[in-house]
Amino acid sequence: MPGGGATQPQPQHPQQQQQQTEPVAVTDEDVAVVKDMFPDVEVDVIKSVLEANRGDKDATINNLLSMDSSS
Repeated sequence: MPGGGATQPQPQHPQQQQQQTEPVAVTDEDVAVVKDMFPDVEVDVIKSVLEANRGDKDATINNLLSMDSSS
């Protein structure tokens, strides 16, 4: 049994990109575009979903469609 106490070096993991946690500025125009498609959804909900999707209107529309179809 080797008793030198030598340890294998641990593999270095490349530094992972950190996700930005800063909220994305969602414009009133962005909210209005989505609101036109979802007139029954409250503006605050649309704005929250847009912010959660970092301003991605396509993802927001998909999320709102999913919410609408599950109710």
